[in-house]
Amino acid sequence: MDIEQKSLQIRKYRKLSVGMIIGFPVLVTLLVIVFTTFGIPNGAIFFIAVPYIIYAFASSFKFSYAACPACDKPMFHKHYFFYGLSKCVHCGYSLKDISTSSKHNA
Repeated sequence: MDIEQKSLQIRKYRKLSVGMIIGFPVLVTLLVIVFTTFGIPNGAIFFIAVPYIIYAFASSFKFSYAACPACDKPMFHKHYFFYGLSKCVHCGYSLKDISTSSKHNA
């Protein structure tokens, strides 16, 4: 897999992680409204929310520990700290503009 494909995959997981985190309160609110409208017990939300939370954590973990396409080190972690969402903390490779980022390694 080349650098651009790895970059696109990391960007996909980043969007998924942020979307899952932002979408969770909206999902729960909609489920409560729908469940109360149709008389379904609110405890049933548990069976929808728990798999959602597990998937959200899994996608966030996969994104946050992704290897940099340029240097193969953890892109967003240095020691125990999380530093950002778009730039490698080791080599400076950026996910913002893939066309210029691919020239970084050339």
